[in-house]
Amino acid sequence: MRTPSRELLLMLGGAVVLSPIFGVLAGVYVNFATDSDPELNPVYVLPAILFACGGALLSSLGAGLPWSRPKAGLLAFKGRLKERRKEAGTPKFATLQTRAARRGFVFEQADLRKVTGKGVGWLKEPQTAEPVILAFLLVHDVPDAEAEQWLESYRGLAGPPPTRRRRVRPALGVALPVVLAAAACLLYVDTRIPGWLARADQTILSAYAPGKPLVVNTSSSAPPHARLGESITHEVPGQAQRWDFEPARRDGVFLFRIRNRASRLCLTPEARDVTEGSLVTEAACDAGDQLWRLPGDHALAIASPRGEMCAEPSRGVTDEGTPLILRACADRPAQRWLITTRLPSLGSSLASAQNGRCVDAAGPAGLLLWECHGGLNQAFGYHPRARGEYVITSMGRCLAATGQVGGRRPVREPCTGSGGQLWRFDPRDHFNDWQYWEVRNVATDLCLHLESDLRSLYLRPCTRANVQQWRTPDWLRPPDAPALP
Repeated sequence: MRTPSRELLLMLGGAVVLSPIFGVLAGVYVNFATDSDPELNPVYVLPAILFACGGALLSSLGAGLPWSRPKAGLLAFKGRLKERRKEAGTPKFATLQTRAARRGFVFEQADLRKVTGKGVGWLKEPQTAEPVILAFLLVHDVPDAEAEQWLESYRGLAGPPPTRRRRVRPALGVALPVVLAAAACLLYVDTRIPGWLARADQTILSAYAPGKPLVVNTSSSAPPHARLGESITHEVPGQAQRWDFEPARRDGVFLFRIRNRASRLCLTPEARDVTEGSLVTEAACDAGDQLWRLPGDHALAIASPRGEMCAEPSRGVTDEGTPLILRACADRPAQRWLITTRLPSLGSSLASAQNGRCVDAAGPAGLLLWECHGGLNQAFGYHPRARGEYVITSMGRCLAATGQVGGRRPVREPCTGSGGQLWRFDPRDHFNDWQYWEVRNVATDLCLHLESDLRSLYLRPCTRANVQQWRTPDWLRPPDAPALP
């Protein structure tokens, strides 16, 4: 007897639905174990779906197996029928027909072939098999009472399983492929995650001292201490400011060695002293106290078996050359860092191609250009619309165009969703590792323009001039940046 169609559908449905859920949960578990970030890593979704398909395939293959009793039991029953025929002297078919007619029923030669031939498929359908078995026994002179015992034995082999088994087997048919799919997904993710986590050629920028990277003093007259470097605004950082994040496992958790690309040494607490106030230096990479964790609050936390400390500028000073020390991890601005490749994408602030200064919200509504500092009044949010346009927000208001033709200015006003608050980013020149954009107002078809005083902002007809091209500031690359076309 095969799996009933209803139970087969339930098994397949359960495997298809539950396998990706458990596979994704396996990925989430690895994500938690890796960087303590409770967000789902999208790279887990595809392998989870693939292994879910594998789980469904296992479920369908399992559903094709005999559902009630093993084939060997029916073979043994058929063997006993043959033995009973030998005990009766193997009478000819004509003799069997005569006996059947005398008892008032019909016995066909096809019925005899079912018992004496090969195969037990006919025994899996009790409704058609029982009359054949009963007729076979009666024409071989088996008493009625004994024939009924034969039928009871057959029903025990071919009949439906007990209620408890009928519930357990479908549950196993779902649970087994789900567990296998989730385990396979977890194993796959666990073996591939070092490659996914590795971050090459990164710059570690202070969010507390905007634009200043983490560097190591390479002077021959002073210890190689980690410190705040010179602002990277308007320049491309050198190799000494670049780092490779190399994942390494400890106690089942992936952490990072932070290796300098110039010196090939790893960021390390001085004298391996992971205590309050210890300086940060670099040393030959090994398996000691060199593994760092990246919590979700953008801290750099040295993860030592003796405790966890976070790196921050000494005494909260933001001056260039300030050494870094270890302090107890807390939600302090001085402990926040941005790890970025500085890719040429539009960021959460707008810097002019003319002089690298940033658009700044001045007063209740106006905008002007100012030195980039990464403050709230230079932070903009980009909210995409269906046709590739964006609503640009700043401190709870939306950017819009105001004034008459020839004197329109960009202002911040309450968000209404009107066409005057829609903007388009048109990619223009690609120069010095940066992608530059024109910021075009949809309603007026005018572009954001830096005036000759290099401070005032207006909306002018688009000319592709340098004063109409914008990029991200050097240290900002948020996740909601508009993508390159």
